[in-house]
Amino acid sequence: MWADEFDDPAGTPPNPANWGYEIGDGTVNGIPGWGNSELQYYTDDPDNAATDGNGNLVITAQEHGGGLECWYGPCEYTSARLVSKHRAEFA
Repeated sequence: MWADEFDDPAGTPPNPANWGYEIGDGTVNGIPGWGNSELQYYTDDPDNAATDGNGNLVITAQEHGGGLECWYGPCEYTSARLVSKHRAEFA
């Protein structure tokens, strides 16, 4: 069994030994909008993914004021997309 307890102080990004980020809107992966027309741009910003100080990882979508381009035009939202793929080995 594998677990991540997220027991770090509030505002701490997830442990990079366990979690990686998928950044962008899916366009560089050949799937604009991540294949289902998602409107957010995924970031590695702690404002979008961080611990809450109570043992939880909180992923927060936020309105974005511009400066990032998405598949549909200027991005309206940011969020986080985390993956654990290739981050742990199981015996």
